Amino acid sequence: MILLLALLPVFATAQSVLLGPLAAASRAAGGTGVTSRGLRSLWHNPAGLADRRAFAAGASVEQRFGIAELGIASGGATFRSFGLQVASLGLDDYAEQRLGLSYGRSLSDRLRVGAQFGVLHRVVRGVSARTQGVAGVGGQYRLSGVLDVGATFLTAIGSKEATYLTGGVGYAPNARVRLAAEVVHRPDRPVGTRFGLRYAPHPDVAVYLGAAPVDRSVTFGCGYRVAAGLRITAAVAMHERLGLSPGIGLAYRAGVGAERNQRE
Repeated sequence: MILLLALLPVFATAQSVLLGPLAAASRAAGGTGVTSRGLRSLWHNPAGLADRRAFAAGASVEQRFGIAELGIASGGATFRSFGLQVASLGLDDYAEQRLGLSYGRSLSDRLRVGAQFGVLHRVVRGVSARTQGVAGVGGQYRLSGVLDVGATFLTAIGSKEATYLTGGVGYAPNARVRLAAEVVHRPDRPVGTRFGLRYAPHPDVAVYLGAAPVDRSVTFGCGYRVAAGLRITAAVAMHERLGLSPGIGLAYRAGVGAERNQRE
């Protein structure tokens, strides 16, 4: 309870937890995802939705810092290059909800761009309530068959502190291994970094490791394909001072076979 009371002023500032990485697979990989495509790009870069015509959906829940009252739930769906995002954080005296719509488009075989719009509603019970627009743009460029770069800009309109500029690179030498490194800039903090590794020793299994100096945490997790196109992922982020944040997520992609399920 003491830790919860100490964190309340942080959540009540202009920043928002719901503008950061939320999906379990991303959290397990250090919060990386700016070069991801399809469902994993939904919370990171709308450009990754380009040419993703099949239906996909996912949901995640997380207990931030192991505090029972500090639960975060998020979900979304993608279809025909469009994406829908919903997320919620609730405490006794503070709550956030986010709703967003994203779209991605390919400009060439190598270049993809995207945009997202939505609303962020925050309530400090008995004190204030505020609804803001959320807007962002992103791009991805394929340098080679194994190397991609990406960048995004995301802001809660009217809150300079809730503005994020992220750039990164993704390297996938084969279907089993994917490495990611990202740089994150926020106006109120020094430039930070995130690093993530995804290793799939078997088409049904994926192991994640990550480090997020920007958030002072290390991460790990494991994903398992329970059926064709259906994968469950468990993730843990460990903050250097605030402790563990366990989470779990479920993702479904229509028409996904074993080989593609291993790559994504």
